[in-house]
Amino acid sequence: MELAGVVEALGPKATKWRVGDKVYGDTSNGGLGTFAEFVSVPEDELRRIPEGLSFVEAAAIPHALELAYQAVVGLGKLKDGERVLINGGGGGVGTFALQLAKRQRCTVWGVDTGEKLQAMMAMGFDRVIDYTQQDFTQLGERFDLVVDARTKRSAGELARALAPNGRYVTVGGDPGRLIALLFARWFGRRSRQSGTKRMHILALKSNKNLDDLAPLLSSSALKPVIDGPYAFHELPRLIRRFGEGLHTGKVVVRVLEEQ
Repeated sequence: MELAGVVEALGPKATKWRVGDKVYGDTSNGGLGTFAEFVSVPEDELRRIPEGLSFVEAAAIPHALELAYQAVVGLGKLKDGERVLINGGGGGVGTFALQLAKRQRCTVWGVDTGEKLQAMMAMGFDRVIDYTQQDFTQLGERFDLVVDARTKRSAGELARALAPNGRYVTVGGDPGRLIALLFARWFGRRSRQSGTKRMHILALKSNKNLDDLAPLLSSSALKPVIDGPYAFHELPRLIRRFGEGLHTGKVVVRVLEEQ
């Protein structure tokens, strides 16, 4: 769960922050929720909000940007000018992955559905695919990098979408498919099947790169796509909206008005 706010109090062993510091971060490593006016957070799970960002903008960044960055740059090892496909391109991870790929002058395809498709074209996707109408693994297209936020296809189906030296990185999706992919990758290593060895399941390192990316955030070279902000009392509806995949970018809830 992500948050952005002001440090109001410190524990007896806290030394990294001072009362009044503006901070943000992803607390999922500790299993903590943030739907509250006050949240107790381990100090190492926070980072200073980059200069020029509002609390609403900051709250939309940590989890999604880290997933995108670690998928595209870390495991994906994206090179300039490559062909990229982002499955779930209209969500928080997908919109950041698009921006990272475009910084490297890549051609980027996005897969999603509904009202997101028009928004994705406006964001800069070179082509969008409605997954209710077309299966990207059946198009005969090959990509150097596939970033998958949905993971509903088998390893064999996904391999069809990869170029000879292509890489596949999943950041989440159907648990059964993730387990099957893990076994396929393990079997590929054992049997020397090169295709499955290029398939990766991202294990997120929360907040790892946020300080390094702060200059890009402050300069708006990277910008969160925000669905909201919404009022706190709308949370039940918003959780359903998120679960149904109807959101574009990151859903943000405002607990308190910014001062």
